[in-house]
Amino acid sequence: MMIHWIRTTNGTGNINDYTLEELKSFRCTKLVWQRIFWETIPTFDEVLEEFGGKVSILIELKYPEIYPGIEEKVAKALKEHKLIENNSDKIIIQSFNHASVQKSKQLLPEICRFGFVFYRIRINNHIS
Repeated sequence: MMIHWIRTTNGTGNINDYTLEELKSFRCTKLVWQRIFWETIPTFDEVLEEFGGKVSILIELKYPEIYPGIEEKVAKALKEHKLIENNSDKIIIQSFNHASVQKSKQLLPEICRFGFVFYRIRINNHIS
């Protein structure tokens, strides 16, 4: 699923607790010209089908430790939608998990844009 679950939908709880059919029954909001529109939550394949090759797509691998094999699934989907051969410059893959970024680079060497996102935590006026 392509979603920031809590911030943009009328769903509650853990996204893993729902089937695809149940997730498709939830709605996410889209603000256009000061009006709110309700949309269904798109799957990754639906996003690739609609926008692949037309615009740059930033794929963030959230919590890959909870979703084993997510890197392989993303690589497979990108290849199935033929976005590697002709559009690898329009794909960016990022994660807060360095191992996930490294694995994605191994699976998709054609893509040259990867990002490792990190942040610093301030504890008692010390940055760690």
